[in-house]
Amino acid sequence: MIWDSLDKFQKMKRERIAYLVFELYRRDGEAELREFKGSIAVNYGIRRETVDEYLGDLLSYGMIEIANNKILLKWDKEKIEAWLKKQGMLPREERNE
Repeated sequence: MIWDSLDKFQKMKRERIAYLVFELYRRDGEAELREFKGSIAVNYGIRRETVDEYLGDLLSYGMIEIANNKILLKWDKEKIEAWLKKQGMLPREERNE
């Protein structure tokens, strides 16, 4: 499994990116950019600069769009839920099982 070959920092980055996606999912796929970055910094202890790096990764994956000071999830709800489930980030009550 790929997870076993990742080092501690790669695992931490993967988990943190999943936190960002989960937060956007919880907010119905949309958030004001500055507030979102501040919220992630406070609630998850991730520096704003690091959030910027992770958002850049999500942009390159085609998962999000940033426009007019807003972050928008581009993937449809089912695809996001499948991705979050794979990451272990979707709480059981929100899973479509």
